Amino acid sequence: MLDGKRVVVTGAAGALGQAVAQIIKAHGGEAIGLDIARDYSSDTLSVYCRVDLTDRSATIDCINALDPFHALINTAGGFAIGTDAAARRMMSSGTGCSVLMWTRPGTQ
Repeated sequence: MLDGKRVVVTGAAGALGQAVAQIIKAHGGEAIGLDIARDYSSDTLSVYCRVDLTDRSATIDCINALDPFHALINTAGGFAIGTDAAARRMMSSGTGCSVLMWTRPGTQ
């Protein structure tokens, strides 16, 4: 289903990101991980880029440095941030996880 397709997964070091990357790999795709976590490695990811997704310039630089890819799935969102009131407000404010699919122009 994803044979030869390169898919970027944001939040790749988190539980949801890891699960998405495993599914991509299981279906013949190549998972490329982006996350703020340091020293993250996984046999599921072909490439890992440490980047703070809240830093627009750094994120654009990271994306531009990648070889062409076919899609991006966003799973970043702070699932490990805890259960205190501030964490709940952050998750409910729309900065939590949103899963989307984006196809990069010029790729098939």
